[in-house]
Amino acid sequence: MFTYRDADVLSNRAARAFLQAGCVKEGDTVALFLGNQPMFLWLWLGLLKIGCPGALLNSNIRSKSLLHCLNCSGATTLVAAEDLLDAVKEVLPHLHEQQITIFILADRCETAGVESFIDKMNQASSEPIPKELRSHVTMQSPAAYIYTSGTTGFPKAAVVTYTRVWNLSLLLATTGVNSKDVIYDTLPLYHSTGLLVFTGAVERGIPVVLRSKFSASQFWDDCRKYNVTVIQYIGEIMRYLCNTPQKLSDKNHKVRLAVGNGTPFTGYVRDMKQTEKKKLHNVFKKGDLYFNTGDLLRIDEDNFMYFHDRVGDTFR
Repeated sequence: MFTYRDADVLSNRAARAFLQAGCVKEGDTVALFLGNQPMFLWLWLGLLKIGCPGALLNSNIRSKSLLHCLNCSGATTLVAAEDLLDAVKEVLPHLHEQQITIFILADRCETAGVESFIDKMNQASSEPIPKELRSHVTMQSPAAYIYTSGTTGFPKAAVVTYTRVWNLSLLLATTGVNSKDVIYDTLPLYHSTGLLVFTGAVERGIPVVLRSKFSASQFWDDCRKYNVTVIQYIGEIMRYLCNTPQKLSDKNHKVRLAVGNGTPFTGYVRDMKQTEKKKLHNVFKKGDLYFNTGDLLRIDEDNFMYFHDRVGDTFR
């Protein structure tokens, strides 16, 4: 269990570790390559404190996709989970060729050209980070880059600005989440919904129950164990839960609210051509502009809309 004070202290250590390593300066992009774990949050918050966006890599990508995601974000530093070291080793010569600094989340690392980040964090001060280091940040600055699933080619990096972070963080407040709630986060933190549920919880000042990976069979057991009152979802989660065999204890829980959100989209990083392809001009009248989500919907006789399929990029 971690308190909000722990989050502040550990993210300060992460921020100072980046600065003291000499590889990160204000405005630089740092790629985070790890699954759901508290360290993901300390790293991202630490980067925000020094005015740097995080490129949030899908922890399942490998080889050419991994290199592509690093390149399109412009990241100069990569931080990877210890269990992903083999994936890093697979592309290590290319990373060295591109002069990317590589850290692993382990106490020590014997791989040449890969340093331990845990060691640097342990040695770093937990003192607050001077605001001057993020004085260049505006509401339109990038806070993170999230990636499409690569259904139409290599994954593309989409910009999540501070404006988007704030707007989506306030989603919990607008849906009635209050200071007594406990929210259950089962989606990957590199996924926009998984990450922004965390920021919304911070805005509300409530506990987050973070699961390493979604499990339909363990979902309600977790909700009971941690007194969860709010869950977050994307469409697939509800389908998985409904298809799980019923148990007598299914209704024995405190969940009162399920919250979901759409995809934040400002544009693709360093790819204006692909960004423009997502915009539809003059659809109903001259001068209008629509965002092509790539969702295929159907409408029934009562004007209810149903998701049917994807016909474009999927954000993961």
